Amino acid sequence: MKKLGILTLLVMLMILFTATVYAKNGDIVGNIYSSDILALVNGKPIKSYSLDGKTAIVAEDLANYGFSCRWNQTERILTVNIQSGIASYYDQGSDIKRGKTGKIAGHIYETDIKVIFNGQEIKGYALNGTTAICIEDLGILDNSANRKYGYSKYLAKAIWDKDKRTIELKTPQFDYQNYRNNFHCFKFSIKDNILTAEYDPLKYLYYGGSSGTDESTAGFWTDKYTLKPFYVEAGGKKSEIGVCFHTDANDMTFFDIYNIDEMERVLTNLKPPRKTYDKALEYLYNQPDYTVYLQAENDNYTILALIDNDTQQECKFIAVKKTGGYLFIDSAIGGVYWDAKTFASKIEIEFNKNTVTITYPFYGGPPGSRTTKAESSHNLDSLSF
Repeated sequence: MKKLGILTLLVMLMILFTATVYAKNGDIVGNIYSSDILALVNGKPIKSYSLDGKTAIVAEDLANYGFSCRWNQTERILTVNIQSGIASYYDQGSDIKRGKTGKIAGHIYETDIKVIFNGQEIKGYALNGTTAICIEDLGILDNSANRKYGYSKYLAKAIWDKDKRTIELKTPQFDYQNYRNNFHCFKFSIKDNILTAEYDPLKYLYYGGSSGTDESTAGFWTDKYTLKPFYVEAGGKKSEIGVCFHTDANDMTFFDIYNIDEMERVLTNLKPPRKTYDKALEYLYNQPDYTVYLQAENDNYTILALIDNDTQQECKFIAVKKTGGYLFIDSAIGGVYWDAKTFASKIEIEFNKNTVTITYPFYGGPPGSRTTKAESSHNLDSLSF
């Protein structure tokens, strides 16, 4: 009994005099390792490391993959938000190769930095002046309002390919310009999660289309970074073509169109029958707001230069196909010191087979001043009339 009392006393003294030691900011608390796993962000390779059995990437590197990274020194918060999800360069990461497993590539340091990824806090790891996050953590589907679409609350998927030994961070991709370039002579407008379009080959350029209104009903986007279906509407009918979400970064709405075939089907139905060549010329020559000042043609196409009657500066170049149809292919602005006739006299239109090159001035200063010329070429056979 006496021995038991002495043992109990010793244990109590050890507890009393043993101080708990905590790591402080900057202390080394672990290592990162090289890996033969290739990490990808929306299909593009990104430098990565092995960290506690997971794949770590540098959060700041995501700035080159269509994300914004903002550091708040006062609050010690690194905020990462999706901007487009598309790499800055088409060959982004092409120089990144697989590593060899197990070599120490650096250290992990104790840190008080918080990382916010698409509106949600994620575990971050301090490396040597940068912050790492793990792809596997970003892909966890638990408690995700986006689960029905296969995305986590971080708007992310972690896709592991055992055979290729790759892991991909997959997010929605917002490629507004690309979808506009694929649907020509349309003006697009968005309200909430519905896209509408207006087709007019005289008003809207073939390349890039035109932007209409972009508005939201009050209260529609109360949940940020939560996916909603994205629709295209025509003739009173809606078709789902993708997903969309709202962010607190610049208070913007993003959408990812993955059913491009359905969008094409709906928009094609908005196009009226093509005008015959003669009807198209008659229509264009009788525009009340424009006058045709120049016409050039070859065996297959005619190019008209229409100048605005009011300003006498805005010029539209319209291509008319001799088998039917017309398109607004280019535009130019004349000098303030020119009338329409002077402007037209400075425009050159030349054909090389079915490619047309248009040369026009884009600045007209006082008489005698230097004028700079611009040139654009269009392969008319490649256009959808």
